Amino acid sequence: MLERYEELSVGESPAADQSNPWIGPGLITIVFGLLTLWSWRRWPDLLVDFGRELYSPWQLAGGKLLYRDVASLFGPFSQYFNAVGFRLFGVSFTTLIVCNMAILAGITAITYRLFAACLNRFTATAVSIVFLAMFGFSEYTIIGNYNFISPYSHETTHGVACALLMIYAFQRWLQRGLLWWAFLAGSCLGISLLTKPEIAMAAAASAVTGVILIAGAVTERRCPAPAMAVALFGVLTPIAIFFAYFGAFVPPTDAGRYVMGAWLPLFSRTIFANIFYLQGMGLDAPWENLARMAYLALCAAVFVGIAVAIDARMRGAAANPLRLNLALSLALMMVFIALRITWRDSGRAIPALSFATLGMLALHLHRGRHDHAVRVRLIPLIMWNVLGLAFLAKILLYTRFYHYGFALAMPATLLVVGFGIGYMPEMCARSAGGGKTLQVLVITAICTGVGWHLALSRTLYQHKNVEIGSGGDTIRVFDSSVSPAGPIAGQALDWIKQRTPVNSTMVVLPEGVMLNYLARRVNPTRYINFMPPELAVSSETDIVTALNESRPDIVVVVHKDTTEYGVPFFGTSAAYGKTIMDWVRRHYHQTAIFGTEPFRGPDFGIQILERVR
Repeated sequence: MLERYEELSVGESPAADQSNPWIGPGLITIVFGLLTLWSWRRWPDLLVDFGRELYSPWQLAGGKLLYRDVASLFGPFSQYFNAVGFRLFGVSFTTLIVCNMAILAGITAITYRLFAACLNRFTATAVSIVFLAMFGFSEYTIIGNYNFISPYSHETTHGVACALLMIYAFQRWLQRGLLWWAFLAGSCLGISLLTKPEIAMAAAASAVTGVILIAGAVTERRCPAPAMAVALFGVLTPIAIFFAYFGAFVPPTDAGRYVMGAWLPLFSRTIFANIFYLQGMGLDAPWENLARMAYLALCAAVFVGIAVAIDARMRGAAANPLRLNLALSLALMMVFIALRITWRDSGRAIPALSFATLGMLALHLHRGRHDHAVRVRLIPLIMWNVLGLAFLAKILLYTRFYHYGFALAMPATLLVVGFGIGYMPEMCARSAGGGKTLQVLVITAICTGVGWHLALSRTLYQHKNVEIGSGGDTIRVFDSSVSPAGPIAGQALDWIKQRTPVNSTMVVLPEGVMLNYLARRVNPTRYINFMPPELAVSSETDIVTALNESRPDIVVVVHKDTTEYGVPFFGTSAAYGKTIMDWVRRHYHQTAIFGTEPFRGPDFGIQILERVR
């Protein structure tokens, strides 16, 4: 098949693209709408992470300066982007919902346009629907936030969006040669540098790959040097804008440090040596995780091999062998069951499959390197592939679709899906007249996996029926049958609103700045989160100094099990939070308690303390 590559036209599949071009976008729009209604306001976690995504832009919209007045471990772009949204449309969760849905729609449109240009519209439609169903609105754990509507970190979703837009702009420049597209690609890379390091480094790896492939295939058709210069200018533009902005308020050295805000924590060994991140990367048990990855990759290879063999046998069969295809699909599903493959762990096979797709795409590009049309179609796919593999670096030995995988595993997964649905069947069809059966079998497997993940999300979403907050800030959280945290937090929030002045100040320990936001009570210090990663870059002595200077009116202590970080409960040991809690106990007394007293056992509770007068 590979030997005949020069005869193949990698791109439009006539059989797949004879339909109305609006059918695919129409289906995608319907899926988007249904998933929105189905999961409405159930996306965030009330106490973990997402409160920062509301509180920080609220404070920035009011005139505070990121890093100086509001601490952050990440880059400046996302918090200021959301702050602009709050300034334009008002401070509310609804504003973020609208902004994030627009970004999600943009990512979906980029995905569709890119896969339609590089493969075909049918594949683009399938890939886009998989993206929305598995990643866009996902809820696979008790903790929310791992979706594109209320992400644990907007730096992640904004960075992903910029990286994908960069690839799309690169493809458009390849196709049309307009320098505007080169500038846009460079600007997207520059913005990604202002989000999170793992996102920025992946985007940079993808961009460098594209540049190398273009430089190695220079023809008389177009010289890339002017475009590269324009792209470099685009990279520097957002960085210069933020440097100038910060420079208007602080000395140049501080402005430079703020621009590099996402990169400074990389120098803290404490963060990356923490068991939480080691487990997330699979480095806590590398050989065991590597073995599981190899096993699931082998299962995927067996599936592909069987599917290709069946497709070969089907060549020359009846034009519409629907019953046989159905029987074969069911048989292959039985193979999955027999091999005890669980869809929850199926993401572990993605790295191996991604390397396989990269190898095949690179080989095909090499064979068609003198054909400009082939380069236009394959180079963006290779860039996407490299981006996906680079994203996987953070979860390589523990690749999963849940937790961080909703963003980091997404590009690689979508490419594998597109490769299986569009690229491989097209190669089979052009080389030997087959491909349809292979496509049906791959689609069947993918639909099964997507269905399993949708069912899991449904199981969790149906228990999120308790409303916290009001109006545009309404959030639906788990009822007490799943977790008492939401109802108890709601009681504490009502008490704070009713029993404290609107101008009172409040600090929540160790996590739960969402309460500040929903109650509209300002934290008078720059420190808004006191979890182990934050304390790894901020000393407890500095935090106590800030507390002593600002003297918040109330302190809210929220129970949090931090054993996943390898540390005891907050304030119970010198290893974590004791200096802070000792100061609190000396200067504050208990006023109210909801649930059980925090840090006395496994049960959840919230304690409210007022300053001793």
